[in-house]
Order: sequence, then structure tokens, then C-alpha cells
Amino acid sequence: MVQFQSRYKCPSCWRSFRLEDILWVAASEELRGDEYLSEYDFKRFLPRHFTPGCKAIDEFGSECDQIACPYCHIETPRAYLESKEFMVSIVGSRTSGKTYFVTSLVHWLKRSLSNFGFYYYEATFANKNRELEINIEKLFPNITVSQEPVDLAGTAPQYGVTVKTPKIKTPDQFDEFTYPIPFMYSIKSKESPDAPNYSVCIYDHSGEDFRAGEDHPKAPLTQHLGSSDALFFLFDPTQFPNFIRAYKEKQGKKFEPDELVGAERNTLGSSESYQDQPYLIFGEMTRRIKNNYKNKNGQMLGTIEKYDRPIIIVVSKCDAWMCLLDESVQKIIAKGYPMPEKDTDGKDITGARPLSKKLIKIVSDDIHRLLLEYRPQFINVVDSFASDVTFIPVSATGCSPAQDGFLPGTLQPIWIGVPFLFALAKHDAKLVKLV
Repeated sequence: MVQFQSRYKCPSCWRSFRLEDILWVAASEELRGDEYLSEYDFKRFLPRHFTPGCKAIDEFGSECDQIACPYCHIETPRAYLESKEFMVSIVGSRTSGKTYFVTSLVHWLKRSLSNFGFYYYEATFANKNRELEINIEKLFPNITVSQEPVDLAGTAPQYGVTVKTPKIKTPDQFDEFTYPIPFMYSIKSKESPDAPNYSVCIYDHSGEDFRAGEDHPKAPLTQHLGSSDALFFLFDPTQFPNFIRAYKEKQGKKFEPDELVGAERNTLGSSESYQDQPYLIFGEMTRRIKNNYKNKNGQMLGTIEKYDRPIIIVVSKCDAWMCLLDESVQKIIAKGYPMPEKDTDGKDITGARPLSKKLIKIVSDDIHRLLLEYRPQFINVVDSFASDVTFIPVSATGCSPAQDGFLPGTLQPIWIGVPFLFALAKHDAKLVKLV
């Protein structure tokens, strides 16, 4: 039986609203034109009449399927009303691999989440999911495998939906605000029927949106950072020459300066590259979190108080640099997902796959050691801000690109689902077991 909540939080503007205040999206062509959106969008309205199947009827008699937030008028999947939200923010600089990470992660969710005890559902949300599905088909094609290399385009800066909102003191005048649209998917536990459905909201932005000064009151694209249940910060070691030299030497290869494509390329006298330094992006993220986050007591985060929600440092492109880790840690990663051999009672694992806290901690501690050696400034910023930080290695493709991109159908991602499962286990122990 569906259980509705008393209040909901809009996944785009993050304002709270009641079930009875939800607007419906008209379906009649005569009702094109919404005052908050554009002349092409269907009008949003508060219905008076419903069909026996609980669909709203607009003023021209058409049955309506879609609903929208009463504040920003942005469309929201109906499945969102039948579930709790699980908000995940993905943060990182340019070239850190966010687009490939999200594409590979959602492909993994669709194929493998059932092995961990979940039903997976699509939740159509405007055009956002469709763009991601196109990227998935490019990298992991189901039908025709192209022999042409693929290079995915990054997210455009300031990408979102522009909404006209009436001014408080002069309601006949409007301000324009740009809000983000997350990727949204629904999941439900197979083994815990009483566990709630969850709408997974994944927020992905361009690296430029996380630079200092890029947030604006009328473009609150990253305000979700204060509401997120988990934060994934992508750190790419292949952006830095000391990392590249180290793993090249370990592999018996020579470091070539033109291999450097990330945050330290031409940093001398270049403010453009300097702004992409991970410790600066992380520091800007913490500032934005403090502006919007309230702790368990409903209070703003104090100056020296540590952030208490999970932060997962996703150390990307591990297929390149994993050789720098301890050999025992490399073996843990090579075995696949960090599953315990026995459950808490010492019995063989049956049913949904749990995660091993011990194995994840071993890997996390060794990566922390590695980053402290090569990027101490970043680690100091991370450790000073949060009390619950885990370092997880990931490769969205399992290999380095050829000159023009990746060859579709040949990719073997490494640990791509571990950050998501670990964050989900931290959020609700009924969903994923940590043994």
C-alpha cells in the first residue's frame, strides 16, 4: 500500500510543501503558457476535479498525468510522492570525470542493483534523464557497437531551468531564478517490504559551477549541497604531475609533460587552472554547505563544528594510479565488490549482497595515506571540515582513453557502485547491510 508523507521537499528549489498544495500540469493544447515558465510550457493548476483513477482534470476536460512544485512550477515525477528522497550531490573540478562517473554509475544501477536486494524503477523527470540515457547508450551500447571512439561532452555551466517568480513586495513584477534538475530514479528493497521506497536524486554540475563566486542568489544551482544526504567529491590524481611521475615510475614508464591535462596544467600565471585546484573547490563547497545546512538540532553549522553527514571522496581513474596502493589493498579492489565472506553470525552470505566495513576501511585508510603524501593541502581541508569521510577508488571506464576517446562496449568499470551503496547503507541500514 502506498504511504504518502505529510510534507515533501522540491528536488529543484528545495522548498517544502504539503501534499494538498501540489500543482498539476495541464494536458490540453489550449492551456499552453505558464506564467512562471514560458509560453510553450503547459499551465500549472490546482485541480478541482479528478478521474476515478485519481488523475486531475484540467479546465478543458483532459486527464493529466504530471505534477509540479507549487513554488517553482518545475515538473516532479509522481513516483516522488510515493517515496522518501535520497539526495546525492556530486562535486568536482573540470576534467575530474564527473560526466563519465554519473554515466557509468547509473548504467551499473540499472544492471546490478538487483544483486544487492533492490527493485529499480525509472522516474521520468523532464529531459534530464533522457540526456543521461543517451550517454549510457554511447558508452555501453545494447544493440549496435560502434567502432568509433566516444568522448562525452561535459555538463554546460549554469545548466538549469529558468523560473519567473513574483516579487514579494510587488507581485505583479517577476524575478528570474535558475534551478537545477537532478537525475531521478526510484528504488525499493526486495528483502525489507516495510522499508520505504526511495527517490534517488543525483545532482551533477559543471566544474565551473563550483568555483568561488559562481553561486548567485538568482542562480542557486548548488544549494542542494546543504540538503544532500551524501556528498561525492571527485578527486582525480591524474591531474597532478607528482602523482603521474610516481605511478609511471612504478609501471616502468616515462612521464611526458604533455600528458598533464588537469588542474596543474600551466598553473604558473593562469588563474583559470588555479581555480580548479581540488582544495579550493572543496573549500568553496564547504562554504556553500554552511550557508544552507542545519545539523540534527536544526542549527546552522558552527565555525569549528564538523559536518556530520557522509562525505565520500571518490578517487577517480584508479586504473591508472592503483599501483601506488599497498599490494594487499590492490588485491581487495581486484576481487570486485568489497563483500564479507561471512555474515555477522559467521554464516555464509545468502540473499542480497552486503558490504564489508572492514575492507572498505582498509582501502580508505590506504588512500588517505597516499593523498596525504602527495596532496597534503587537500587532505588537511577535508579532515578539518568533516567527521565522516571515506575514500573510495573508482574507475568509470576501467581503462585510459585512446587518442579520440573510449571504444564503446569494451569498458570494465572498477568499483563504480561502491560509493553509492556505501552512502545508501549510511543513510538507511535497512537498505544495504554493512557487515
